[in-house]
Amino acid sequence: MKVYLTLADGSVFPGESVSENIHTCGMLSFSLTEFAFEETVTNPANIGKIIMFTFPIIGAMGINYEDNLSDQVTIQGVICKENSDIYSNFRAKTSIKEYLNSNNKIYADSFDTRAILLHLREFGEMPVVISDKPYSKEDVLKEYSDLSFDYKPINSPINSNKKIKAKILDLGASKTFYKMLDEFGIYNNDEDYNLVVISNSTTFNLENEKYVEFIKENKDKKFIAFGDANVLLAKAFGLEYKSLGLGHHGGNIPIKNVINNKDYITGQNHLWFIPKQDKIEVVFNNIHDNSTEAYISKDLSFAGFNFKPMDITITNTLNMMGVN
Repeated sequence: MKVYLTLADGSVFPGESVSENIHTCGMLSFSLTEFAFEETVTNPANIGKIIMFTFPIIGAMGINYEDNLSDQVTIQGVICKENSDIYSNFRAKTSIKEYLNSNNKIYADSFDTRAILLHLREFGEMPVVISDKPYSKEDVLKEYSDLSFDYKPINSPINSNKKIKAKILDLGASKTFYKMLDEFGIYNNDEDYNLVVISNSTTFNLENEKYVEFIKENKDKKFIAFGDANVLLAKAFGLEYKSLGLGHHGGNIPIKNVINNKDYITGQNHLWFIPKQDKIEVVFNNIHDNSTEAYISKDLSFAGFNFKPMDITITNTLNMMGVN
């Protein structure tokens, strides 16, 4: 069945429905990865998003369940250029089509994903509606404004490697986020802590002022934020923050350590960043657009990352902040 992707600026792109569900609304984002479909569609930070995969053929590796970032399909829907009905991988258990259908999520192909990505590069990520007919931009914005998500943590802390006590603020935490914290010896302790770790966040949690108030009320603590949750730190500490317009979503994203001039390849999923300003020292920059990828405040009270930091990086950051 023919379906139409209508953007909030009124632009319309046609495609073909692969799933039974043919209507959804969400924030149009994208993923540059050539695989990792199950990670993307089960990532709690992607709640409320419609994901466009930019790789030309999607689904050839199937879904294996083992790599899921949660036990839920969290996205609103998926679009791509071409769906592969055939999948071949020794770990695969089902197809992405069957997986999304069984979770009543829209899946559509035959879109000109290159044209859509170029449009987003010029005008930024924005709300969209997918339906069997084009929408007006006013109706897209109205339907999106009616969307709301009462976020409740999907995953749980591991707490097997107990070295550093912290309160973990889960605003979209994946299984790999908790594995990362466990690797660093950071464990959840809501009663006794001097460090607050804030996971990557859904778009909707960024609009919830209770998290900003929590940070303001606990400024005697140290803070580390990941991904878009840096917006909450910025609001609480009076920092400037900016949208990339077209975010960093996917793997093989190059960054540079501005202190030792070394380059690294990272996986990322964020739209916002904290530009260079008086209150912070920039530690890592994006090689493509020079946006901030990691920083630490000059008073050593808070820090932020837009990627999974290396062991030595997080260790050095915690030591500088006096957390051990």
